[in-house]
Amino acid sequence: GLIFGVVVLVTGPLWAKAAWGVWWKWEPRLTTMAILFMIFSGYRLLRAFGGDGPGVRVFAAVLAVFGAPQIYFVHIAVSRWQGDHPNNVVMEPEMRVALYSNLGLMMIVFFLLLRLRYRVRRDALTVSALKRRLARMGAG
Repeated sequence: GLIFGVVVLVTGPLWAKAAWGVWWKWEPRLTTMAILFMIFSGYRLLRAFGGDGPGVRVFAAVLAVFGAPQIYFVHIAVSRWQGDHPNNVVMEPEMRVALYSNLGLMMIVFFLLLRLRYRVRRDALTVSALKRRLARMGAG
């Protein structure tokens, strides 16, 4: 999710400069996406570098619970709030094919990365268990 957020927040201002003549407009769609990105960036940074104490876990959980509804606000901002973005875009059949092809490919990439992450975690747990077992054998 953070990667897509980076893509949105980097390419959006590039498009905005060309379309509106400014790098950033404080319209609901952009602002809610930026807030969502900051909340979950903070969550990921906290989980990665905050340590493993109970306070860190609780604060990360609170941040995640606070951030989760923001996903809905982004959806509402896109579908209902008026802004400078065009609404009701009609897609040509060729565009629809391109959109769904890319969506399918991104889903495949997501599941491949998810599978890789699962394997890495499983292997790390196996190595950890083997180290504990070797330590017990050496101590006994």
